[in-house]
Amino acid sequence: MRTQDARNIPIVDYLDRIGAKFARTQQGTNGLEYVYHSPTRSDTKPSLCVNIEKNIWSDVPVGAGGRLIELVCHVHNLPNNDVKRALEVLDSLYPTITSFSTKTARIMAKDQSQPLFDDSTLRSEPRANNATGLNKKSAAIEVLRVQPLFSYPLKQYLQNERKINLAIACKYVKEVTCRLLASDKQFYSVGFASGSTFAIRNKHFKGFAGLGVDISVFDKGTSKVLLFEGFIDFLSYLTAKNLDSPPFTAVVLNSSAMLGRFIQLVEQQPVITQVDYFRDRDELNNKSTGLETLAQLQTALSNTKINDLSSAYPNHKDLNEWLIYHVTNSQ
Repeated sequence: MRTQDARNIPIVDYLDRIGAKFARTQQGTNGLEYVYHSPTRSDTKPSLCVNIEKNIWSDVPVGAGGRLIELVCHVHNLPNNDVKRALEVLDSLYPTITSFSTKTARIMAKDQSQPLFDDSTLRSEPRANNATGLNKKSAAIEVLRVQPLFSYPLKQYLQNERKINLAIACKYVKEVTCRLLASDKQFYSVGFASGSTFAIRNKHFKGFAGLGVDISVFDKGTSKVLLFEGFIDFLSYLTAKNLDSPPFTAVVLNSSAMLGRFIQLVEQQPVITQVDYFRDRDELNNKSTGLETLAQLQTALSNTKINDLSSAYPNHKDLNEWLIYHVTNSQ
Protein backbone atom coordinates (compact mmCIF):
# COMPACT_ATOMS: atom_id res chain seq x y z
CA MET A 1 0.00 0.00 0.00
CA ARG A 2 1.19 3.52 -0.82
CA THR A 3 0.77 6.57 1.38
CA GLN A 4 -1.71 7.96 -1.14
CA ASP A 5 -3.80 4.78 -0.85
CA ALA A 6 -3.90 5.25 2.93
CA ARG A 7 -5.10 8.84 2.52
CA ASN A 8 -8.08 7.59 0.52
CA ILE A 9 -9.27 5.27 3.30
CA PRO A 10 -11.93 6.87 5.52
CA ILE A 11 -10.69 7.02 9.11
CA VAL A 12 -14.12 5.88 10.31
CA ASP A 13 -13.74 2.70 8.25
CA TYR A 14 -10.37 1.97 9.86
CA LEU A 15 -11.85 2.56 13.33
CA ASP A 16 -14.72 0.24 12.51
CA ARG A 17 -12.33 -2.51 11.38
CA ILE A 18 -10.29 -2.39 14.58
CA GLY A 19 -13.43 -2.44 16.72
CA ALA A 20 -13.31 1.10 18.10
CA LYS A 21 -16.51 1.95 19.99
CA PHE A 22 -18.64 4.71 18.47
CA ALA A 23 -20.20 7.15 20.96
CA ARG A 24 -22.03 10.00 19.19
CA THR A 25 -21.97 12.68 16.52
CA GLN A 26 -21.37 16.34 17.23
CA GLN A 27 -20.96 19.61 15.40
CA GLY A 28 -17.29 20.54 15.52
CA THR A 29 -15.44 23.70 14.51
CA ASN A 30 -14.87 22.42 10.97
CA GLY A 31 -18.09 20.45 10.47
CA LEU A 32 -19.76 17.26 11.61
CA GLU A 33 -17.64 14.91 13.71
CA TYR A 34 -18.00 11.31 14.80
CA VAL A 35 -16.79 10.72 18.34
CA TYR A 36 -15.28 7.40 19.47
CA HIS A 37 -13.90 5.93 22.65
CA SER A 38 -10.14 5.85 22.25
CA PRO A 39 -8.86 2.37 21.26
CA THR A 40 -5.58 3.11 23.10
CA ARG A 41 -6.97 3.45 26.61
CA SER A 42 -10.04 3.03 28.81
CA ASP A 43 -11.95 6.32 28.64
CA THR A 44 -15.32 6.96 30.23
CA LYS A 45 -15.60 10.22 28.28
CA PRO A 46 -15.09 9.51 24.55
CA SER A 47 -12.68 11.99 23.05
CA LEU A 48 -11.45 10.67 19.70
CA CYS A 49 -13.10 12.97 17.13
CA VAL A 50 -13.15 12.34 13.37
CA ASN A 51 -14.06 15.04 10.88
CA ILE A 52 -15.83 13.24 8.05
CA GLU A 53 -15.32 15.83 5.31
CA LYS A 54 -11.63 16.45 5.95
CA ASN A 55 -10.89 12.83 6.99
CA ILE A 56 -8.80 13.94 9.96
CA TRP A 57 -8.91 13.04 13.65
CA SER A 58 -7.98 14.55 17.00
CA ASP A 59 -7.64 13.22 20.53
CA VAL A 60 -7.51 16.41 22.57
CA PRO A 61 -6.73 14.95 26.03
CA VAL A 62 -3.46 13.48 24.74
CA GLY A 63 -2.70 16.24 22.26
CA ALA A 64 -2.68 13.96 19.21
CA GLY A 65 -4.25 14.19 15.77
CA GLY A 66 -3.73 14.14 12.03
CA ARG A 67 -4.58 11.83 9.16
CA LEU A 68 -4.91 8.05 9.03
CA ILE A 69 -1.18 7.30 9.09
CA GLU A 70 -0.79 9.29 12.31
CA LEU A 71 -3.78 7.48 13.83
CA VAL A 72 -2.33 4.06 13.03
CA CYS A 73 0.94 5.13 14.64
CA HIS A 74 -1.02 6.45 17.65
CA VAL A 75 -3.02 3.23 18.08
CA HIS A 76 0.04 0.98 17.69
CA ASN A 77 2.36 3.16 19.75
CA LEU A 78 4.64 3.83 16.77
CA PRO A 79 6.67 6.98 16.12
CA ASN A 80 4.60 9.42 14.04
CA ASN A 81 7.13 9.24 11.21
CA ASP A 82 7.14 5.43 11.02
CA VAL A 83 5.12 5.42 7.80
CA LYS A 84 6.48 2.05 6.67
CA ARG A 85 5.20 0.13 9.68
CA ALA A 86 1.91 2.00 9.66
CA LEU A 87 1.37 0.93 6.05
CA GLU A 88 2.18 -2.67 7.03
CA VAL A 89 -0.63 -2.52 9.61
CA LEU A 90 -3.02 -1.14 7.00
CA ASP A 91 -1.97 -3.85 4.53
CA SER A 92 -3.16 -6.48 7.03
CA LEU A 93 -6.57 -4.77 7.29
CA TYR A 94 -6.90 -3.85 3.62
CA PRO A 95 -5.29 -6.70 1.65
CA THR A 96 -6.93 -5.42 -1.53
CA ILE A 97 -7.15 -1.70 -2.12
CA THR A 98 -10.53 -0.41 -3.19
CA SER A 99 -11.65 3.10 -4.09
CA PHE A 100 -13.29 5.16 -1.36
CA SER A 101 -14.87 8.39 -2.47
CA THR A 102 -15.48 11.40 -0.24
CA LYS A 103 -19.17 10.93 -0.92
CA THR A 104 -19.05 7.40 0.47
CA ALA A 105 -17.86 8.68 3.83
CA ARG A 106 -20.67 11.17 4.31
CA ILE A 107 -23.70 10.56 6.45
CA MET A 108 -26.52 8.63 4.87
CA ALA A 109 -30.08 9.49 5.73
CA LYS A 110 -31.02 5.82 5.86
CA ASP A 111 -29.14 2.60 6.45
CA GLN A 112 -28.59 1.13 2.98
CA SER A 113 -26.39 -1.72 4.22
CA GLN A 114 -26.96 -5.13 2.69
CA PRO A 115 -26.25 -8.54 4.26
CA LEU A 116 -22.76 -9.81 3.53
CA PHE A 117 -23.74 -13.46 3.38
CA ASP A 118 -26.14 -15.59 1.39
CA ASP A 119 -26.28 -18.00 4.32
CA SER A 120 -29.29 -16.91 6.38
CA THR A 121 -27.60 -18.03 9.60
CA LEU A 122 -24.73 -15.61 9.05
CA ARG A 123 -25.86 -11.99 8.91
CA SER A 124 -23.80 -8.86 9.34
CA GLU A 125 -24.76 -6.75 12.34
CA PRO A 126 -25.63 -3.13 11.50
CA ARG A 127 -23.45 -0.41 12.99
CA ALA A 128 -25.02 1.60 15.77
CA ASN A 129 -27.09 4.35 14.12
CA ASN A 130 -25.17 3.69 10.89
CA ALA A 131 -22.46 5.60 12.73
CA THR A 132 -19.72 5.72 10.15
CA GLY A 133 -22.05 6.42 7.26
CA LEU A 134 -20.25 3.77 5.21
CA ASN A 135 -22.17 1.37 3.05
CA LYS A 136 -21.20 -2.26 3.62
CA LYS A 137 -20.65 -2.52 -0.13
CA SER A 138 -17.50 -0.41 0.28
CA ALA A 139 -15.73 -3.59 1.40
CA ALA A 140 -13.01 -4.68 -1.03
CA ILE A 141 -14.01 -8.36 -0.85
CA GLU A 142 -17.56 -9.72 -0.91
CA VAL A 143 -18.60 -13.08 0.51
CA LEU A 144 -20.62 -15.05 -2.05
CA ARG A 145 -21.02 -18.45 -0.42
CA VAL A 146 -20.22 -20.19 2.87
CA GLN A 147 -20.15 -23.97 3.14
CA PRO A 148 -18.35 -26.77 5.02
CA LEU A 149 -14.73 -27.24 3.96
CA PHE A 150 -14.88 -29.26 0.75
CA SER A 151 -12.24 -28.33 -1.83
CA TYR A 152 -9.22 -30.60 -2.02
CA PRO A 153 -6.65 -27.76 -2.44
CA LEU A 154 -7.86 -26.07 0.74
CA LYS A 155 -7.73 -29.32 2.69
CA GLN A 156 -4.24 -29.96 1.34
CA TYR A 157 -3.18 -26.46 2.33
CA LEU A 158 -4.25 -27.00 5.94
CA GLN A 159 -3.17 -30.60 6.30
CA ASN A 160 0.01 -30.84 4.23
CA GLU A 161 1.41 -27.31 4.31
CA ARG A 162 0.24 -26.12 7.71
CA LYS A 163 0.21 -29.59 9.36
CA ILE A 164 -3.20 -28.91 10.91
CA ASN A 165 -5.37 -31.83 11.98
CA LEU A 166 -8.16 -31.64 9.40
CA ALA A 167 -10.81 -33.22 11.63
CA ILE A 168 -10.16 -30.55 14.25
CA ALA A 169 -9.98 -27.73 11.71
CA CYS A 170 -13.35 -28.61 10.17
CA LYS A 171 -15.01 -27.84 13.50
CA TYR A 172 -13.87 -24.22 13.27
CA VAL A 173 -13.43 -23.21 9.64
CA LYS A 174 -15.61 -22.95 6.54
CA GLU A 175 -14.99 -22.83 2.84
CA VAL A 176 -15.72 -19.26 1.80
CA THR A 177 -16.16 -18.21 -1.82
CA CYS A 178 -15.34 -14.54 -2.30
CA ARG A 179 -15.34 -11.91 -5.01
CA LEU A 180 -12.82 -9.10 -5.44
CA LEU A 181 -15.03 -6.10 -6.15
CA ALA A 182 -12.30 -4.18 -7.99
CA SER A 183 -11.70 -6.91 -10.58
CA ASP A 184 -14.85 -9.06 -10.23
CA LYS A 185 -12.62 -12.12 -9.77
CA GLN A 186 -13.80 -15.00 -7.59
CA PHE A 187 -11.69 -17.20 -5.35
CA TYR A 188 -12.22 -19.56 -2.45
CA SER A 189 -10.41 -19.78 0.84
CA VAL A 190 -10.43 -21.18 4.35
CA GLY A 191 -12.66 -18.92 6.43
CA PHE A 192 -12.64 -18.40 10.18
CA ALA A 193 -15.51 -16.45 11.75
CA SER A 194 -14.27 -13.01 12.82
CA GLY A 195 -17.01 -10.75 14.11
CA SER A 196 -19.67 -10.41 11.40
CA THR A 197 -17.33 -11.56 8.64
CA PHE A 198 -14.40 -13.94 8.07
CA ALA A 199 -10.67 -13.99 8.34
CA ILE A 200 -9.76 -15.77 5.11
CA ARG A 201 -6.65 -17.58 3.99
CA ASN A 202 -5.43 -19.85 1.23
CA LYS A 203 -2.02 -20.66 -0.22
CA HIS A 204 -1.73 -17.27 -1.92
CA PHE A 205 -3.83 -14.90 0.19
CA LYS A 206 -4.26 -13.74 3.77
CA GLY A 207 -6.76 -11.10 4.81
CA PHE A 208 -10.41 -10.40 5.57
CA ALA A 209 -13.67 -10.52 3.65
CA GLY A 210 -16.23 -7.78 4.05
CA LEU A 211 -16.39 -5.43 7.03
CA GLY A 212 -17.10 -5.98 10.70
CA VAL A 213 -13.87 -7.71 11.74
CA ASP A 214 -13.65 -8.54 15.44
CA ILE A 215 -11.88 -10.86 17.85
CA SER A 216 -13.12 -14.46 18.08
CA VAL A 217 -13.95 -15.67 21.58
CA PHE A 218 -14.47 -19.27 22.75
CA ASP A 219 -15.76 -18.62 26.25
CA LYS A 220 -15.27 -21.34 28.86
CA GLY A 221 -15.70 -19.00 31.82
CA THR A 222 -12.19 -19.78 33.08
CA SER A 223 -9.80 -17.49 34.95
CA LYS A 224 -7.10 -18.28 32.38
CA VAL A 225 -7.37 -17.15 28.76
CA LEU A 226 -5.39 -18.49 25.81
CA LEU A 227 -4.60 -15.65 23.40
CA PHE A 228 -3.63 -16.25 19.75
CA GLU A 229 -2.83 -13.70 17.06
CA GLY A 230 -4.37 -15.70 14.19
CA PHE A 231 -6.62 -18.71 13.68
CA ILE A 232 -3.83 -20.83 12.17
CA ASP A 233 -1.97 -20.60 15.49
CA PHE A 234 -5.19 -21.44 17.34
CA LEU A 235 -5.67 -24.55 15.19
CA SER A 236 -1.97 -25.38 15.63
CA TYR A 237 -2.43 -25.36 19.41
CA LEU A 238 -5.41 -27.72 19.21
CA THR A 239 -3.53 -29.98 16.79
CA ALA A 240 -0.43 -30.13 18.99
CA LYS A 241 -2.55 -30.94 22.04
CA ASN A 242 -4.89 -33.23 20.04
CA LEU A 243 -7.91 -31.38 21.39
CA ASP A 244 -11.30 -30.77 19.80
CA SER A 245 -11.78 -27.64 21.90
CA PRO A 246 -9.53 -25.49 24.10
CA PRO A 247 -9.44 -26.36 27.83
CA PHE A 248 -9.66 -22.67 28.77
CA THR A 249 -11.34 -19.61 27.30
CA ALA A 250 -9.56 -18.91 24.02
CA VAL A 251 -9.41 -15.66 22.07
CA VAL A 252 -8.12 -15.15 18.53
CA LEU A 253 -7.22 -11.53 17.72
CA ASN A 254 -7.41 -12.12 13.96
CA SER A 255 -5.27 -8.98 13.65
CA SER A 256 -2.86 -7.32 16.06
CA ALA A 257 -4.89 -4.16 15.42
CA MET A 258 -7.64 -5.77 17.53
CA LEU A 259 -5.54 -5.83 20.71
CA GLY A 260 -7.64 -3.03 22.20
CA ARG A 261 -10.78 -5.16 21.82
CA PHE A 262 -9.14 -7.95 23.79
CA ILE A 263 -8.08 -5.53 26.52
CA GLN A 264 -11.69 -4.33 26.76
CA LEU A 265 -12.86 -7.95 27.09
CA VAL A 266 -10.50 -8.66 29.98
CA GLU A 267 -11.41 -5.41 31.73
CA GLN A 268 -15.08 -6.37 31.53
CA GLN A 269 -14.49 -9.90 32.86
CA PRO A 270 -13.08 -9.76 36.41
CA VAL A 271 -12.95 -13.57 36.47
CA ILE A 272 -9.96 -13.40 34.09
CA THR A 273 -6.72 -13.26 36.08
CA GLN A 274 -4.20 -14.83 33.71
CA VAL A 275 -3.44 -14.71 29.98
CA ASP A 276 -1.25 -17.19 28.11
CA TYR A 277 -0.16 -15.22 25.04
CA PHE A 278 1.06 -17.25 22.04
CA ARG A 279 2.57 -14.25 20.29
CA ASP A 280 4.58 -14.05 17.10
CA ARG A 281 8.32 -13.91 17.68
CA ASP A 282 8.89 -11.07 15.22
CA GLU A 283 12.25 -10.35 16.80
CA LEU A 284 13.64 -13.33 14.86
CA ASN A 285 13.07 -11.19 11.73
CA ASN A 286 14.47 -8.01 13.31
CA LYS A 287 11.00 -6.66 14.01
CA SER A 288 9.52 -5.67 17.36
CA THR A 289 5.75 -5.95 16.83
CA GLY A 290 5.33 -9.06 19.00
CA LEU A 291 7.32 -7.57 21.87
CA GLU A 292 5.39 -4.31 21.60
CA THR A 293 1.98 -5.99 21.78
CA LEU A 294 3.23 -8.00 24.78
CA ALA A 295 4.30 -4.76 26.46
CA GLN A 296 0.94 -3.15 25.66
CA LEU A 297 -0.88 -6.03 27.31
CA GLN A 298 1.33 -5.90 30.39
CA THR A 299 0.82 -2.14 30.71
CA ALA A 300 -2.93 -2.08 30.04
CA LEU A 301 -3.69 -5.17 32.14
CA SER A 302 -1.35 -4.54 35.06
CA ASN A 303 -3.54 -6.56 37.44
CA THR A 304 -3.60 -9.58 35.13
CA LYS A 305 -0.75 -12.06 34.85
CA ILE A 306 0.49 -12.08 31.24
CA ASN A 307 2.51 -15.18 30.32
CA ASP A 308 4.66 -15.02 27.20
CA LEU A 309 4.11 -18.53 25.82
CA SER A 310 6.29 -17.84 22.79
CA SER A 311 9.09 -19.12 25.01
CA ALA A 312 7.81 -22.61 24.06
CA TYR A 313 9.02 -22.08 20.48
CA PRO A 314 12.14 -19.87 20.84
CA ASN A 315 13.57 -20.68 17.40
CA HIS A 316 10.36 -20.27 15.41
CA LYS A 317 8.47 -17.14 14.39
CA ASP A 318 5.10 -18.50 15.52
CA LEU A 319 3.31 -21.55 16.85
CA ASN A 320 2.43 -22.87 13.41
CA GLU A 321 6.04 -22.74 12.21
CA TRP A 322 6.98 -24.75 15.30
CA LEU A 323 4.21 -27.28 14.53
CA ILE A 324 5.38 -27.66 10.92
CA TYR A 325 8.95 -28.25 12.10
CA HIS A 326 7.86 -30.68 14.82
CA VAL A 327 5.57 -32.77 12.57
CA THR A 328 8.03 -32.82 9.64
CA ASN A 329 10.93 -33.97 11.79
CA SER A 330 8.97 -36.59 13.69
CA GLN A 331 7.79 -38.46 10.60
